[in-house]
Amino acid sequence: MATSSAPVPVAVLTGNEKRKQSCKNVGGDKKRKGHKREDDFKNQYNPSSLNEPTEYKATSDTWIPSGLEITNILCERFGMPAPKDLYISNKSGENIQFTLGQIPELSAEDNLAWIQNADNSRALFNKYLKKAESARPADILVYKDNKAKKWLFFKMDDIIDFIVAKATWRRLASGRIKGDFDNDSKKGTAQYLTYEYRPTHKSYFLGLNGGKGIEFIHLLKKNIVFYEDEFHY
Repeated sequence: MATSSAPVPVAVLTGNEKRKQSCKNVGGDKKRKGHKREDDFKNQYNPSSLNEPTEYKATSDTWIPSGLEITNILCERFGMPAPKDLYISNKSGENIQFTLGQIPELSAEDNLAWIQNADNSRALFNKYLKKAESARPADILVYKDNKAKKWLFFKMDDIIDFIVAKATWRRLASGRIKGDFDNDSKKGTAQYLTYEYRPTHKSYFLGLNGGKGIEFIHLLKKNIVFYEDEFHY
């Protein structure tokens, strides 16, 4: 005799759970893209490092050994002594994350006044962008421009100098801190940098979101020395 079974209940996510799951999916996708970006860079500039474990600590992502043509070109371009191994922070996409996590330096009530101090600002970006307190601070930031099919190289110290000298900081009623920069837009200035709390991650974000990552790269190209190289990995 045939038997029937009750239908298996399907879990229905609430609106908040859907948002959390979406954030998890986005986070996983970003990690996969990040690993591919780093592997593509390794394929082109340091294939032997493909066997090295992926770096998850707050330090540089990849590196290029001394003695290579590209290393010599970059050292000469950016006025760095050679021979030298170069440590790289790899970035891509429309948004660029400097750090996601607790930022004690910006936890005080007077955080706007704190970051407006040039010495404090330099210390902040040395720590969270250059990873200066790690065993392998990043000498260079490399942006993977998929549209132009080029790697864009910037000296990390030049980026930090630019931020410290040119950012105008303000704090919104929400507590977010925004960093504005002069540009060639009709308004003459625009917001690029953001420091904010993200409830979905229960953590703080410092970087360039809302499509400002690629816009900041374009801004850097107009204001500091850079080097570009075609994809051939």
